[in-house]
Amino acid sequence: MIQKEYKEKLLADQIDQLSEREKQVFFLLMKGYSNQEIARELILSKHTIKNHINSVFQKLEVGRRSQLIAKFSHFL
Repeated sequence: MIQKEYKEKLLADQIDQLSEREKQVFFLLMKGYSNQEIARELILSKHTIKNHINSVFQKLEVGRRSQLIAKFSHFL
């Protein structure tokens, strides 16, 4: 149990590294939004959203959406 709490704390710390905009993108990704839906929701260009997603993936050490969801699914 302690190991699980430690892992969750580490993952929460990773999320805390994200900028406010990256956190918004992160949570929309976790809800299954597409790039276009995120762009529309946040009133940004699709290109800007791609940049934010790449930054989120890099900071959270994942390569694609499925890895992100698997790694952080308990934050939903």
